[in-house]
Amino acid sequence: MLSMLLSLAAVVAAVAALAAVLELRTAWRFARAPQLRGVVEADDGALLSPLTRKTCVVFSLVLTRRQLEDRSGASLQFLEQRPFSVRTADRSWRVDKKGGPVAFVGLDVIDKPLPFLPQAVLGLLVQRFGHLGHLWAQDQVITAREAVLADGADVHLFIEANRVRTISPTPLATLAQAAFQRSVRAAVVSALLAAAWLLFH
Repeated sequence: MLSMLLSLAAVVAAVAALAAVLELRTAWRFARAPQLRGVVEADDGALLSPLTRKTCVVFSLVLTRRQLEDRSGASLQFLEQRPFSVRTADRSWRVDKKGGPVAFVGLDVIDKPLPFLPQAVLGLLVQRFGHLGHLWAQDQVITAREAVLADGADVHLFIEANRVRTISPTPLATLAQAAFQRSVRAAVVSALLAAAWLLFH
């Protein structure tokens, strides 16, 4: 039993150490990047978010269903993005998923129980499962989590190799500080587990 626990501790320590290195790298990249701020422009046409009905260029909707007596359940995600631009003080940056992935960090999120399915949410289920899509939610407790990047939102950009890599309403310096704090926590966990492994091995 002890050997199994020690093996598990070694694995978790290694994973935590890797996480610490990755978070530290993220913190360093955000901290040294130019602080670019701009406004989202839906120049290719906007989307309407299915839950809050906000005009946006990106939305993510996660539906979770569970039986009334259960604490956890199954989740389903819908993600949609339109090509758009972010206009900074000196230029306009084009954002299109065809040009490569872009990370959206720190978007406003709303969590909401759904005693009944709004028409737009039902439409997404029908698109996913066909005309009987509503059966996915039948006799289930449904909660929804929606995140959007609104048209006209003030955002901060992380640019690398002349391409937008990250978009966030939060300044990059704040993201860098948060990543550094996560790195420190992961490093402490790794060090404690490694010490326990050395002590009892």
